[in-house]
Amino acid sequence: CESRRSPYLIRVELDFRIREVR
Repeated sequence: CESRRSPYLIRVELDFRIREVR
């Protein structure tokens, strides 16, 4: 069930993507 993602997971993914862009 990938409908309700955890806020922690979303933050980790966002941080990872931002780090990759940097």
